[in-house]
This record gives sequence, structure tokens and C-alpha cells, in this order.
Amino acid sequence: MSIKKPGNALGMINRKFPIWELGADLYWHSSQPFRVQCPGGSGQWKYVYDSVADNADYFVYDQGTQQFRLIDYATPADHEFPPNGFCPPDRTNLWDSNNLTDRGIQDFDTNLTHSHPTMSGTHILDVNGLGWDSTLFVANDASTGSGLRFTRDEALSTSYDRVVGFLLKKPDGGVINSGVAHIVILPDGELTSTDNQASKTTYHKIRSDGWYMLSASRLHNDAGTRMFGIELQEGESVFFEYPTMAGTNTNPTAHVFQAPDISTADETGIHKLQIAKNAVGGTTREPCGTAGWVGATVVHMYDNANVTMPFGLYFNLSPDATNFLRGQYSTSTLHAAIEVDTNAADQAFLNYPSPVPAITGGEKHGIVFTWGKRSSTKYVMYYLNGELMEIATDYTSMPSGVAAWWDIGWDSQNDSREPAACIQHFAAGHNLLTRSECKILSKWFQGQGLHGSD
Repeated sequence: MSIKKPGNALGMINRKFPIWELGADLYWHSSQPFRVQCPGGSGQWKYVYDSVADNADYFVYDQGTQQFRLIDYATPADHEFPPNGFCPPDRTNLWDSNNLTDRGIQDFDTNLTHSHPTMSGTHILDVNGLGWDSTLFVANDASTGSGLRFTRDEALSTSYDRVVGFLLKKPDGGVINSGVAHIVILPDGELTSTDNQASKTTYHKIRSDGWYMLSASRLHNDAGTRMFGIELQEGESVFFEYPTMAGTNTNPTAHVFQAPDISTADETGIHKLQIAKNAVGGTTREPCGTAGWVGATVVHMYDNANVTMPFGLYFNLSPDATNFLRGQYSTSTLHAAIEVDTNAADQAFLNYPSPVPAITGGEKHGIVFTWGKRSSTKYVMYYLNGELMEIATDYTSMPSGVAAWWDIGWDSQNDSREPAACIQHFAAGHNLLTRSECKILSKWFQGQGLHGSD
């Protein structure tokens, strides 16, 4: 008999879908967030969109249509966990205007022209139900002089940063960079001022046809009013969409996806998703166990060389506030890390070894963490994208107690700590994996990642 599947040094694992072969008890992915797969059946999920304001409509990015789709907060049955897995921090959209034709813009340089052609094709926003007139806002600098500006007045704060974001697209779908447009924050009433108080503009291409998200911030050091907007360079023309501005303190100093204002300032909320394996006879779950593994796909929205990233959790198992196993973005190491505590005693902190590379926007992380005993020695191992990050043999025990759920993208004990990243796949099992299994599995998780808004 011929050998149909060749062996290799990494074993005979099914690379197309290795989860069950490696002993997974649970598998979840964000494109079907309200489905938890378990061997022989389904698990359970619990989802809450926690908003401060009752009118907090929000957008999710639909990867199938490549559009931002508005979710009506007033209809709980229609609520959705973001299909791309994005777990944003709680913010309020301060761009409080219902001027949909000009997208809230109030001030225009004299020589800058703007028009409102009819939308054609698939727009970056799904405008169904928004009450829009289905026209675009197009700004054009046909001058032969310096760049021209269009802005809006908004107030500053002595307590919070101001973070502003816009979507721009060139008519030909070309690259948008500082040679095309950048964000300006100007003194009130001084549209032509040379005092641009905005941070460096970041550019993030979010759709293959040329839509870019631009973001900048102005740090809080005084109150008053400023003019927030775009400076368009000579000879350039852009579609302008999705203007938002937020007040932020510890969250990333970059724009996050949130609902554009429709009538009054809309407030975004936190997506709280929990998943679990079904338990026999009720809701009691399983303890962490003396051996096990977890794996996840994390896609980063931001470049941490230019954006202040928050401490946030990708996944979290917490029987109580002093016992936890979590994957996280670590603000001390500026990279992905694993942390384990038992009864408030540190058991393991595994992270990227020095020198730590910067995370770039769109970067995909395949994370695998495993623990257990082999030949009388206890091991914890952390793999990232096929590479062993760190191994330790000095932990005492895993978290004590029984947790009801795995938290996806937040911390149920502290009700916060969203990572501002996309959590797209997660799996867990109750057996110690080998090094070769961790290597293959972490590469598999990395390969499952979709760009945060593709």
C-alpha cells in the first residue's frame, strides 16, 4: 500500500483544521460569534453590549460586504458582536452634527470646492436605514497654491485627549499619505493658521479599493475650542466620510470604529462576550485543570510605534479576582504576553524576549499557551507565530476555583480592559501539548487571521 500522507519532523497533524486532533474541548471564531463548537455538540455563549446611553447605535465591519453596518441599539435582537472580532474601548462620539450632506463640516477654505455626487457601487458605509440621501461628500483642491482646508469647531477638555478620525478615498483608489492629505487642529476662527496642533497623522488602509482611515490627536493641556479637519494638498481630490471625535485618557491615541453621529452625540459601548463548554446537569463549568492549552488569533488594528496601546485582554479565564489565566497586550513589554495568577500569587508571565519588535497595523498573532507535567517536571510554554517565546518550569499551580466562562476581549472581574484589537479565533483543551504541536498550532492560528477590516 502506498503512503498517501508523508510523515515529517512535526508529526501527522491535520494542518487544515488541527483543533480536535489536539484535544480541543471548545472552539470559537468571530465570524460566527454566537456559535461555540464542542466535540459532539455545541457550547454556550453570553453576550452583552454595555452602553451608557440608550441611543448608542454602533457600527460593525461586515467582512463579507466590506462595509460598516449600523446596528440599532433600540433593537436588542439585532445586536452583534463585531464579525472581525474588534473589541473597542468605550468612547463618546463628540462630532455632534446632523448635517449629513457635508458630514458636519462648517468651514471651507475659499478656493476649496466640494460637491455631492450620487453614490455608486458599494460604499464604505451601508447607508440603509440611516436616512441619508445617498450622496457623497467630495472635496477638491484645484488651486495652484498651498494646501486647502475644511474643518469643524469642537471643544477641548482639560481632562481628556481629543482623538479625531476620518475616512478618505481618492477617486482613482490611489494611495493616501501626507502628500495627499493630513489632519489639522487649528486655533478657533483661524482656518489659515500655521499653528497645527495635531499629532502626526496615521494612515491605515482598510479596504482594497482605496479607503483609508486617518487619525490624529491633540493632548489635553487646556480647554477652549479648536477647528478639527483635513488639509488637502494642491491638485488632490478625496471622498470624505465617517467623521468622529472622542475624548480619551488611557485608551489608544487613535481613532476607533464607532457610529457616525446622526442627530446627537452617540456613545459607544463595550462588547462583552463570554463562551463556555456545556456542562452536564447545569451551568457548573470545569476548573482550569492541571494540564491544558489555549490558542487564539489576534489581529492588531494599530501600530504601537505611533499609537499608545492600552493594557487589554485577548482572552481571560477568571474564577475570581485573584485567580486568572489570560492572554494580553502588555504595556510593560509592548507586546503580547501570557499571565497566570493563583490566589494572588504570580505563577507565570511569559512574553516576547528582548529585543521586542514593534507591532504594526494589521499584524496577525497566532498565540498558543500550554501547561502540565511531563517526567515529573511542570512546564508552561508560550508560542507566537510558530516560535517559542518563553518556557518556565517554576510555577506551583494553575488558577484555583471554577470559572463560569472564558471572556473574549475583556475582563469579567474588573469589567474593563478591552484590548482595542481583533480577537478572531479561540480554542481550549485539557492536555499538555508538545513543542512541535505548539509550533504547528500557533502558525495555524496566525494563518486564520483576517485583516481587522478586510
